[in-house]
Amino acid sequence: MRQGLFLAQKLLVSMGTSLEFRSPWNGEQRGTEFKFALQVQEGAAPPVANAITCNKDTIITFPQALHVLVVDDLSSNRLVLHRTLKRIIRPSVQCVQAASAEAAIEAAKERQFDVIFMDEILSVEEGALRGTDVTREIREIENSRTVIVACTGCADSFINEKGTDDSSSSKHAHHKFFDAGSDAVWGKPLPSHTDGSLQQEIMRLLKHKGASMDSLQ
Repeated sequence: MRQGLFLAQKLLVSMGTSLEFRSPWNGEQRGTEFKFALQVQEGAAPPVANAITCNKDTIITFPQALHVLVVDDLSSNRLVLHRTLKRIIRPSVQCVQAASAEAAIEAAKERQFDVIFMDEILSVEEGALRGTDVTREIREIENSRTVIVACTGCADSFINEKGTDDSSSSKHAHHKFFDAGSDAVWGKPLPSHTDGSLQQEIMRLLKHKGASMDSLQ
């Protein structure tokens, strides 16, 4: 319950709103009331732009062919990330989903991805492979460097390998992801992206790691 509320609040904040709650506990009124307000546009959704304006001086244009692998054991998490990536990056994003560690490794063997979003807990079974195990395996078999972003409910924001998001202590708390070969860590389901900063970080990682995209300049 607690984890579900945590993820729901983070998702709502990324959409420009927040979760409100009230616990009456008076007489016959028991339990907790949750509510949120979300502005939506009536009718068909507006088209998604291929260029994202972060500020008046910065415009991000992602390449047409961007290949992404989303690894998470929960189909709801994969769906949210899949749809969000198509909306905040560009609709032509080619997104492959993997529900297990084994499926993720096989997918990485079959093709080269530009970005992999890797959940950490992929199974509750004892001895099951974790996301960090899969990351190490992919680093061993990849032909060219792939950007790997570790996704965890324990992170509050976007953490890059230099620890420039909040503090060096934040990076230290998630050192296991970087030791395994991750390029960044972000909180689930995903950090706020309404101001374009998340898109900037993804593009920076792609350029820095030399992801295999012919149209990326």
